[in-house]
Amino acid sequence: GVQELKEIRNASSVRVLRAAKVVACTTSGASKFLDLLRSLDCKVIVVEEAGEVFESHFIASLTTGCEHVIAIGDHLQLRPKASQYSLSMEAGFHDYDISFFERLIRDEVF
Repeated sequence: GVQELKEIRNASSVRVLRAAKVVACTTSGASKFLDLLRSLDCKVIVVEEAGEVFESHFIASLTTGCEHVIAIGDHLQLRPKASQYSLSMEAGFHDYDISFFERLIRDEVF
């Protein structure tokens, strides 16, 4: 049925993607296709415009096989934008609209 069709499609996608040197997607795509990314076992993940990516989206994009993360961006430029004002720092919500990149630098992790 439908599940078998999904499994066949995923197996086909994995075969094609394993042959690729680079696989690119948005953090939304990484979240949507997390099972597919897990099966690729990517060792390096590059996050472009890392200062604009929600910390939760950044973390959700990582897989257990990840050994290196390359975060590119400016932590002092644009922040992630919460679609609900009640989730923003301006509304007093605790650090939801901070990027992982900004938190690493702010908390002097490296």
